[in-house]
Amino acid sequence: MVSKIILTSAALAISGTMAFAGDYNDPPVDIPPTQPSLEYDWDGFFVGLSVGASKGTYETGVSSEDETGPDVDVDGGLYALRFGYNKRSGNHVFGFDLDIGNGPNGITEQGTTGDDWSCFTGDCNIDFKTLASLRGRYGVLISERTLAYGAAGIAFAKYEGGIEDSDQQGDSETTTGYTIGLGIEHKFSRALSGFAEVNHYNLGDLEFGDDGSGNTFDGVGTFNAIRFGLNFSF
Repeated sequence: MVSKIILTSAALAISGTMAFAGDYNDPPVDIPPTQPSLEYDWDGFFVGLSVGASKGTYETGVSSEDETGPDVDVDGGLYALRFGYNKRSGNHVFGFDLDIGNGPNGITEQGTTGDDWSCFTGDCNIDFKTLASLRGRYGVLISERTLAYGAAGIAFAKYEGGIEDSDQQGDSETTTGYTIGLGIEHKFSRALSGFAEVNHYNLGDLEFGDDGSGNTFDGVGTFNAIRFGLNFSF
């Protein structure tokens, strides 16, 4: 009898404990909201530098009179400093950049002849002393770290050229045209990225010296460039 009472009491105690445990709720645990990673943030200003190469051709002569001379092939290494701004919206990145550096140059040797003009007194020459551009940019993120983009805008240059030791050789001049390009940029860290791009430059007709009859001796052509560089975001 005593054993039955003890067993019954134990069963009731265990049952009550289980019921109490079933009714008990753990206090809620506050989980802080997940913050977006800024490791590869694309928003903000940046400065950069680039090196590259260029190549193109200009036809010399007096274009207003349909008179042509020898072609001058321009090429050479490039370097430039860059400043810009990006703004991200979803997978799209908008912005602008301003760069300034050197441009290509070229010489066609003295004695080379063309249809109407020749490099008689000296070399036919073109030298872009300074090359700059102001471009708008639009890109699409193909990953959090990699941006494919296009750019277009105004290009400026200071140059000189013509035929050496003649009236056709001009003084330093400035010109304005346009540039378009495609590029890809990859983030190595939040602050540092590398880029590669190809660009086309059309700076209009380059005015040199005089043809001796009041007309301008000039050069007509374009050139392309490829650039590699680094951007530092801040």
